[in-house]
Amino acid sequence: MSAVSSKGFTLMEMLVSLAIGAFVALTAVSFVGDQVRLLDSTTSKLESQQESRVVLELLAAELRSAGLGVGYTIDGQFAGLIRGDFSVIGGASFRSDGAEVGGLSTDDLGIRFARGDVRTISNYTRGISGQVCSGGDFEADDLVLLMTRNGRTAHTARLGAVTPDACQGTQCVDGCETFNFVFEQGYETGGDAVTASYREGELFGDYREVVYFVAEHPIRGNELRRAEISADQVCGGRAEGCGVTVGNQVDALQVRVWLFDEVTGGWVDVTGRGSIDEVGPLRVDLELVARAERSAMSRVALRSAIEPGSCYPEPCDSQGKTPRESLRTTIEIRNAGRMQIR
Repeated sequence: MSAVSSKGFTLMEMLVSLAIGAFVALTAVSFVGDQVRLLDSTTSKLESQQESRVVLELLAAELRSAGLGVGYTIDGQFAGLIRGDFSVIGGASFRSDGAEVGGLSTDDLGIRFARGDVRTISNYTRGISGQVCSGGDFEADDLVLLMTRNGRTAHTARLGAVTPDACQGTQCVDGCETFNFVFEQGYETGGDAVTASYREGELFGDYREVVYFVAEHPIRGNELRRAEISADQVCGGRAEGCGVTVGNQVDALQVRVWLFDEVTGGWVDVTGRGSIDEVGPLRVDLELVARAERSAMSRVALRSAIEPGSCYPEPCDSQGKTPRESLRTTIEIRNAGRMQIR
């Protein structure tokens, strides 16, 4: 009979094998952990981008309508954008050229526009009532804008009632509706706006005066807020009680305004002006700086996920930093540069 051969690992070989296996396992666990954290960061960034895009779409839609129903004032200023240092009903102060919020510079954006139905005012009794051509979607308590026939004078008003009635002034194809109103603090072109005659002018429905601004929140951090300003929706200050939140984790809103120069054929930066007193096409560039909510990333994952200079706070090569995204868009204002009757 032949002897049975017994072969196996020596103690040293086993120790070396275990050490190599442990090293491979630890490396794999570390790699998987980094990948999970990187995936978590990427998901958070995508969520932040999606929310920021929704906010930009809302801003863009209202900016495109800026100036509708208000146009240019009698002295030639475009009234659709509220520029410079300005205040709103309730006393809140804003700046269109860079305010400090949480140590960061951010712009406030004020917009005036009407987005409801437009009807010709066929008859007018000063400061009391009038008639419009039928077909408008007007209701009691609506905030509207009265504009004279030549477009030089306008004033906001609160409707008391709108009822079908026989035409008393200019005949309308589909009949008339009588409206009662009270002049309301808001937008007016001048002191004569109360005494002007609005016969054969226009009634613009759903007048809006909106301010977008970044405010600090004690729990959520910085957030973008939208405030509709009127006599019954006052804004007491740059805080949570003014308006509603439209974007969370927003660090800054940057705004640049450009006026088209027909002489040179190029765009001129008019961002720093307190008012825009030339009649011409306008465009607005917006940049929204938002933060991802999650920041539990290792240094390796962080370096591979985002570019240097895009973290809050800086720098990007340390743990516990929050990735920051900047989204940009350009809007051409439809109602700028239209014919102005002086």
